[in-house]
Amino acid sequence: VFDATVPLSQVDHQLVAEVLRHFRPVAIVVNKWDLVAEKTTEEAFAEYIEKDLKQLTFAPIVFIAAAKAEGMREVLG
Repeated sequence: VFDATVPLSQVDHQLVAEVLRHFRPVAIVVNKWDLVAEKTTEEAFAEYIEKDLKQLTFAPIVFIAAAKAEGMREVLG
């Protein structure tokens, strides 16, 4: 789960490395999307993630606003 309001961090990269090292299934969940949706599009943000996390280009990306329960069905479903 990544926070859409802050850039990807070194800790995020370390977490990705651990997930890949252990061959775990992964989906990218972008939380707090409601706070940035007016400034950017899902497509533009997905491009940012794919550029920064090249190892996860295969992973689906889901945009949510957990505080409002928006997008949660896609994550759980």
